[in-house]
Amino acid sequence: MHIPNSAARYVLAFSAMASVGLFGPGCDSSPPQLITKPAQTAPAADDDSGISPPTAAEREEALRRLDKAIAAHGGNNRLNRLRSMTMEMKGMLQPAPDLRLPAEQRLTIQFPGRLRLATDLTKDSGRERVELAIYPGGGWHKGQGLVEDMPGPQLADTQRELFVQWLMTLLPVRNEQFELRPLPDSKVYDRVLTGISVRRTDQPTVQLYFNKDSGLLTRVVVPRWEEAGQKQLREILITDHKKTDNITLPAALTESRGNNPFLSWVSIDYRFDEIDAKFFDKP
Repeated sequence: MHIPNSAARYVLAFSAMASVGLFGPGCDSSPPQLITKPAQTAPAADDDSGISPPTAAEREEALRRLDKAIAAHGGNNRLNRLRSMTMEMKGMLQPAPDLRLPAEQRLTIQFPGRLRLATDLTKDSGRERVELAIYPGGGWHKGQGLVEDMPGPQLADTQRELFVQWLMTLLPVRNEQFELRPLPDSKVYDRVLTGISVRRTDQPTVQLYFNKDSGLLTRVVVPRWEEAGQKQLREILITDHKKTDNITLPAALTESRGNNPFLSWVSIDYRFDEIDAKFFDKP
């Protein structure tokens, strides 16, 4: 199937990047499935501007759930290592209902402001690599050998993505800049999940759901996710995990946009290295 060059540089590169969760729910023999029904647990981001701030009791309960998750994933000191890391993923990208592309990806992140992604796509015409990066003050993308400055809308999309990935490392969520409130329990694979809503006025509201027994992050919901000029439900379901350097991390995940499958990673590996900031600069 033909893919326009602009889509290869933007939609495919960005969508391949857009769902690298950082924690898993524990080993599970159930096959990966996409959760396509919106979580009826908290207002959508566009709707929560008028709600009252969380009470002290609500924040305290949300922090209790969060602290259990932090401990379950390795604790504060170990999770601090996630500030600078490289992930390598293998799986399938589905940018359209009738288009499934095998994909391999290397994602390097230096929180809170730097990200670089290289995605290798397998198409009818062969393998194609697309790259992008952001850093404080700008970004770039590369496809078919052409390096271009990242336009404003794509830069904003990628910065939002980096924000969600930052929250999924859990430690930043304790910051006073976020409004936290507990969410009603829900279920995935007959496992009971307990969740929290994380809100900051300049970013989309994010819902984090943890396995109620183990405390491990299992599901991430962004009710009004904005990407490529559209707003829709975004859901990430982490289907397996492994330990790397005594940190519990995802081994596999799936994601949907609206009611449509979006991508699946069947293999995720990690490295925690010091990264020179120049690595993210435009070539």
